[in-house]
Amino acid sequence: MVSARSARIPRISSPVSSEKTTASEDSTEAVARQRAQAAAEAVQAVAQAIPLPKASEDSTEAVARQRAQAAAEAVQAVAQAIPLPKASEDSTEAVARQRAQAAAEAVQAVAQAIPLPKASEDSTEAVARQRAQAAAEAVQAVAQEKDSRDSRDSRTQRSAEALAPPVEIDVTVAACAPEREEPTEAAGSAAPTEPASPAGGPRESLEFSWAPARLPDPGVPRPEDLLNTSSRTYSRPYGQSVPPPEIQAPKQEGPELAFQIAMQQELERSLQLVQQQQYSEHMQQQQPFPKARGTVRQSRLEEVAAEVAGLVPQVNAMVEGKESQEKPMAHPVELEALLKRAKDILEASRLTEQDLEGLGWPTRELKAIRDLVSSLQKWQSCEQAAKEALGPKLEALTDVVTVLEQMFTAWRNLSTLTQQGDPERIRIRADFGMRSRASASTPLVSALLDKAIARVRHEPDLVAVRRLEALLNWQVELGSKSAACELGVLPFLEQMLKELSECLQGTTRLQSSFQMPGNSTLLSTPEVLWRAIVHGDLASVESIIRHGGLVSGRTQDPSGHSVLWNAIAFERPEVALLLLRSFPPDMLHGVALGELHQRNGNSLLHLVSSFQHFNAQCEGLFAMLFERMPEALRIHRNLHGQSFLHIAAGRRNLWILSYAASRGLAAQFSVADSGGLSPQKLLGQHLELMRLHRPVLSTGGTKMPTWCSFSALQPATAGAKPPFADVAVEIEGEERIYAHRVIISAASQKWHQQLRATNGGDLQVLKITSCKSIEVVGFALRYLYTGDVESTFQKDSTKLLELLQFCRSEDLPSSLCAWAADGLLQSESGFVATLLLEAPKLGLPPAAQRFLAYRFICDDAAWQAAAEAEVNGHNGSSKVPMRSAALTTALSALESAQFGA
Repeated sequence: MVSARSARIPRISSPVSSEKTTASEDSTEAVARQRAQAAAEAVQAVAQAIPLPKASEDSTEAVARQRAQAAAEAVQAVAQAIPLPKASEDSTEAVARQRAQAAAEAVQAVAQAIPLPKASEDSTEAVARQRAQAAAEAVQAVAQEKDSRDSRDSRTQRSAEALAPPVEIDVTVAACAPEREEPTEAAGSAAPTEPASPAGGPRESLEFSWAPARLPDPGVPRPEDLLNTSSRTYSRPYGQSVPPPEIQAPKQEGPELAFQIAMQQELERSLQLVQQQQYSEHMQQQQPFPKARGTVRQSRLEEVAAEVAGLVPQVNAMVEGKESQEKPMAHPVELEALLKRAKDILEASRLTEQDLEGLGWPTRELKAIRDLVSSLQKWQSCEQAAKEALGPKLEALTDVVTVLEQMFTAWRNLSTLTQQGDPERIRIRADFGMRSRASASTPLVSALLDKAIARVRHEPDLVAVRRLEALLNWQVELGSKSAACELGVLPFLEQMLKELSECLQGTTRLQSSFQMPGNSTLLSTPEVLWRAIVHGDLASVESIIRHGGLVSGRTQDPSGHSVLWNAIAFERPEVALLLLRSFPPDMLHGVALGELHQRNGNSLLHLVSSFQHFNAQCEGLFAMLFERMPEALRIHRNLHGQSFLHIAAGRRNLWILSYAASRGLAAQFSVADSGGLSPQKLLGQHLELMRLHRPVLSTGGTKMPTWCSFSALQPATAGAKPPFADVAVEIEGEERIYAHRVIISAASQKWHQQLRATNGGDLQVLKITSCKSIEVVGFALRYLYTGDVESTFQKDSTKLLELLQFCRSEDLPSSLCAWAADGLLQSESGFVATLLLEAPKLGLPPAAQRFLAYRFICDDAAWQAAAEAEVNGHNGSSKVPMRSAALTTALSALESAQFGA
């Protein structure tokens, strides 16, 4: 760094008038101004002494000049802004030192406040900083040098010598130009003094004009700032360019007062700008430029890696199968503390669980713990709601039923999450004390049920009563798997259902009293409409619709179920068909076919498929709903992952299954629910309970009498003539088998007619077009002579099928057909679907078709073998999947046999 001692600093004294000033001028003030003048000269000298590197651009040089010029202006402003008191000599010296120190600090602040452009290199910035540092050192050196000398001079000359008038420094920065214009002299001012440079001559890029400045005239507007192009003015407010009115027109108290006020205002604005720039630099350091997202994520992962590594073993200790089972079961409080720690890590890192999985974050295990804790909290809130419902406040029956529904559901969810032996669920080793909780909750649930029955007797709310009845029936149907059984209240539910039935009878009589004379329905009572729907009173529903009591198919009861839902839920197909005809789905106020149950997710098709008695009206209702529903609703699955096909298969409703299979839903028969059961599996379980056995169609070959030796005349190999052969059986016009007309005419009525129609002769020809295998035709002809079924293709399903087709086509003996069909029923699994499709054409008996349908549905190999094959459709032109066609045929065969009815 270039210091102030290495730079040649000229000692330039300001021009002093030869005239003596008045006695009011203070010698101390003159000394301070001389110090400021010397400091400004030192700043200029240092700025000119250190040249810029050649690689710097114009913008860099301009910024460096601005720095030096701003430093000089700051020194001058500080020197003039702080007045010296006319006091003792010690105070004068102290103020002078303060001025010099403030000047040095101003130079450093200005040098740091004006940033270099981005194009400048490190060398350019270093030179500029050297200039500013050298200027500061020069100011301090001049202040220290003149401090001792001027203090002695001021003591001797204060009373005898008059000082020159105040001198203001005029600093002007000229633009770079190849030709330099000569500055014009102001009227009444002295000639400008050319500052000396270290090289002995003026610089080419800078022109400095040093001249005494004139005092501002109060009546003349203040000129523009000569440093208007400096970067300091970019952030200066617009209103600061014009001085306030009181500054423009100061009071006529002397030119010195006006000058000091103007310079003080300028100093305050300069210091404010410097503070703003320093604050901006500080904020930039506090808020650096944002890093890349991947870099930030990696840094955050490194910060929490140790905490995640400590959390993983604790979570694994809570999961069965990952740690030693000798450890005690965890308490719910420990699970909550573990979740809180995981939450703190997520909040501190500001990352997601997916981001932390790279560190081994146990996402699935924590989710299982959250579900378990959430279920426990839900059950605790239900207990609190039950206690509030049992309080002195009279709760409505609807509220009591709602609390009961929530309690049974919450307990069932909690029990499911805490049960052991579920391989598909992550089991948490936690002791929730389910038995003690159930024992403690039994009196609470019993009291709640008693209050519900009491409210039924005093509050004839038919809708709430039906909800309570459905809730109790639901628990009774579940039996040992119900929440009521685990809570110990299942034995009381049957008695409560009887009491509830008695209350319903009283409610029905009460509702019947609200009928107007003439058996006309009171249309303003919603319970009357609801009662008519659930009881299947078709005439009352028609009357309500006709008189305007029901104007929309989307009308709902207090539980949120529509009138169509209630009609189907209570198995009233005639009422549901009436609602569908009165309020079609495509109308503005039509029924909503997309309605789902809020608790289990069942659709309308689920409800219809669960009907216990399925008659022709139910078939029409299902067909109407199915045809008008979009495809997404047809394959909708409830919360257990079951479609309506699961419900129909569980109910053995073969009509619905056959209807759905014929409408392109055969693929849905292979979709398993959350328990791993598909409709095909469910139906197969019911068929296995029926114990369907293979029917016996044939008892073996039919033996000829011993005295009848037709076997000696049986056809030999192809082309060989047995004795007395008079007919040639021709196969596809290529090969012939010779036989006897009397034998084949007696065995087949069709052949008998064909032989009689042809002209007689020594050798007649019987053409066979229904079979292309000479082996199959030869076996059939030999059977006519011997009745023996011994053959080489007894295990060949393809040959057996050709034989059966040949026998049916040519009207051969039924014993031969039965033998071939019996062999086909024992064929391998891959041939079952083909045989099932051909069964109607082959004339197989219903028992055989039912057995083939049983094998196709229950045998997984037969089911899978038909997955990829295709067969011709009904029209013979398009191809359809073999599984779909075989499933439709199998369900039709089972339905026609009245299975599952």
